[in-house]
Amino acid sequence: MAARDDDASARAPEPEDLARICRALNEAGARYVLVGDLMGKACGLTYEDLAGDVESRDVLGVPVPVASAATLIRTKDTYRPQDAIDRAFLEGLTRGAK
Repeated sequence: MAARDDDASARAPEPEDLARICRALNEAGARYVLVGDLMGKACGLTYEDLAGDVESRDVLGVPVPVASAATLIRTKDTYRPQDAIDRAFLEGLTRGAK
């Protein structure tokens, strides 16, 4: 099957997709933190920068390291308008949790 760049062949990810990806990463011994995207850095922050503030979540029996709200706020420190919206939302969550 040829790779396609158009949205016509795209579908929404399912929990099974995340479990399959994270299972493969776990089996390969990869060090990663899920921050919404799979990338080497988020807002200039590396795995080492984020690893100390991670929550483990179970996705279909697969442990998935997920960035905490406080860590996600750090990754949203950009000039992008959407990041400002996300940051305000996350800051509201953290205030409500206290």
